[in-house]
Amino acid sequence: MREVRATVERVADGKVWLRVPNQAGGCGRCHEPGGCGAVRLTDLFKGMNGPLVLPDRFGVVEGQSVWLGVPEQVPLRAALLCYALPLAFGLAGGALGGLAALSGHSDIDVLAGLVVGLAGGWRLVQRRLAPESGGRRQAWSVRPADESRRGCGE
Repeated sequence: MREVRATVERVADGKVWLRVPNQAGGCGRCHEPGGCGAVRLTDLFKGMNGPLVLPDRFGVVEGQSVWLGVPEQVPLRAALLCYALPLAFGLAGGALGGLAALSGHSDIDVLAGLVVGLAGGWRLVQRRLAPESGGRRQAWSVRPADESRRGCGE
C-alpha cells in the first residue's frame, strides 16, 4: 500500500474532498528497496487543479489530516485497462480488416478494422469504469493520520 498525507477540505452530500500537498524530495529512499515510495504516489496528483473527490465512506471530518492510500497494483491495472485493452482490440480489428483486404479490398479495410476495434475497446473500458456498472471498485483507502508516525518528506 502506497500512502500519502492529505487534508480533508470538505465533507458534504456523501462526498469527501481531499487535498494532497505538493511534496518535493522526500526522504531520498523512494526508489530504493524498502523505501516508502510516498513521493511516487504524490506524483499521481501533480498537475491537479483541485482536490480529489471520493465517496464519503471513511468517516472523516473537515480539517482532519489523513493518510490516503492506494494498493501498489492499482496503477498498473489501471494502465493495462485503459491502454492495453483498447490497443488489443484495435490490433485485432486491424487484423480482421486485413483478412477482409485479402479478399480484394484495399488497406482502408485494415484502417476501418483498427478504428472499430479501438472504439470497441475504449467503449468496453468506459462501461467497466462506469459507476453504475458495479465494475468500478474503490481502490482508495483513507485513515486518520497518527501524529506520532512521520511520513516521507516530513
